[in-house]
Amino acid sequence: MQLNGSEAIANSSQRRKDIDDNVLNKYSIWRQERDLEADTLIRLVKDQLIMARVYASIAHARKMTDLQNELNSRIKESRHVLEGATVDADLSRR
Repeated sequence: MQLNGSEAIANSSQRRKDIDDNVLNKYSIWRQERDLEADTLIRLVKDQLIMARVYASIAHARKMTDLQNELNSRIKESRHVLEGATVDADLSRR
């Protein structure tokens, strides 16, 4: 079965929306169903640290030193807070 142009675009658009929704539901802190695991917040922060390191490397490549320095400083702070924490309860409340 071969799809015409508009059907292919509609199918492609729906697939993209489904993928986007899956990603957003998995990583969004506003998702409806909350994980009840003890390390949910720690995993979320570690995921965000990975993204921060990516953004810092992009800032470095684009010679945006202020942004790179700010990100590196925040990454260092976050690592210090996460140090030794294995469950959310281990995190200090600020």
